[in-house]
Amino acid sequence: MISSTYSSDLSIVAVIKNHRTEDTLADHALTSTVTQLFWQPPPADVMHRLPSIAIIWRFRIAALLVWCYFITLFGSPLGMAYALLEPSFASMLVAIILLIAFIISGISQWLAAMRAKCPLCMMPVLAAKNCVKNRNARKFLGSYRLQVANSILFKNYFRCPFCGEPTELLVRERNTQR
Repeated sequence: MISSTYSSDLSIVAVIKNHRTEDTLADHALTSTVTQLFWQPPPADVMHRLPSIAIIWRFRIAALLVWCYFITLFGSPLGMAYALLEPSFASMLVAIILLIAFIISGISQWLAAMRAKCPLCMMPVLAAKNCVKNRNARKFLGSYRLQVANSILFKNYFRCPFCGEPTELLVRERNTQR
């Protein structure tokens, strides 16, 4: 009696596992191309970590502001062109709002990015600097900052475009023994 119950339980588990395997194979086929395009596994080498959760949030907010800045960078000229082609009060209002959003997002992005620094080289990784970049630094849509912002928002780590060292967005362990 015990062996028959045990074998039927095993067959149910095998059916469930087989069903899950088929689902995961279909999901894997769909997400493999997206994974290859956008996601890369974290580097195997030792990563630097940040000293506090406040600094991690500073990096995430600065990365989000970088994206807002680039969206309004392209949105405000389009709004102005629309206002010139369609002269109405509503189109002018949209153009002015987009221009004000561009200015506010640029200033706030600059202020936030200047405080988000690499823990090794202490360079602001999300600020526009004309310094020499690492030879392995990558661009996204022509910008090093967008690549770092994507890494921060979607991968939870980034590689500094100046020194090339990876930094994981986790709080480093403190050594309590002194």
